[in-house]
Amino acid sequence: MAGVPATLERLERDIVALGDRGLDSHELRREAMERLRDGIGVDGYCFAAADPESLTMTAHATYGVDRSLAAVLYANEYGQDDVSKHRDLATSGRPTRVLSHETGGDPLRSPRMRELLQPMGAAHELRAAVSERGTTWGFIHLYRNRGRRDFSADEAALVERVSPHLAAGLRAATMRTAVS
Repeated sequence: MAGVPATLERLERDIVALGDRGLDSHELRREAMERLRDGIGVDGYCFAAADPESLTMTAHATYGVDRSLAAVLYANEYGQDDVSKHRDLATSGRPTRVLSHETGGDPLRSPRMRELLQPMGAAHELRAAVSERGTTWGFIHLYRNRGRRDFSADEAALVERVSPHLAAGLRAATMRTAVS
């Protein structure tokens, strides 16, 4: 982790350690996102568990998002052309993306920005597939509101590094639930 600020190194260690605690899926997702919220300054998040076969979101841990707009999210994710869609994150070899980078610095090119994020007050989005060994178990959406800075390359890299550990935790939680 050469060149990564010490605070991000600590945050990474804390999130990686969550996978070893035997938490259920919701608690793992909530605790990981609370650490990111506090550690890098996030105004809202959604950490969705996903079916590994269809990549469909199955359960959500959220904070600071308008859940009444869920239908807009689903319509965008499963019915509109846009950047950084879940399937792209899971299959392209680029699992973590910042919306402003994907739109050439013009996030308003994204229907998701215009129809979902702006009405929620969000100005910045970071999305990531939560995958390990080629299998995606969830998706992370992080938001910052107007007046806040965009997500940095270091923050995106941190999310990408912890993603396989979170995926292993989600997989283990799913297996524990399936056999209990």
